[in-house]
Amino acid sequence: MLIYNNYKELDLNVSSMELQTPPPF
Repeated sequence: MLIYNNYKELDLNVSSMELQTPPPF
């Protein structure tokens, strides 16, 4: 389940990034 955990972590990082700056599209 390492891949799943990494995916969740990546998703959280992306979500926090989206909160800081809106997506260009």
